[in-house]
Amino acid sequence: MADYRFALLLENGEPADPPALDTRFSVWREGDEFVAGAELQRFRILGISQATEECREATECFDAFWFVKPLS
Repeated sequence: MADYRFALLLENGEPADPPALDTRFSVWREGDEFVAGAELQRFRILGISQATEECREATECFDAFWFVKPLS
């Protein structure tokens, strides 16, 4: 079970594929690489925007928004 949910956005602001990452780990930094989705797509984090307090209290929300770059 995942404890954290991060929205994944491409540099142009469009949702990545997959559009979110569910993980048990909370500490991530710009430059970190990760895999997501059924096809294990690799990404690099380019930037992180923290969610607002109101968003963290909502039922369908993210802990942060990540700007990512797909890696081949």
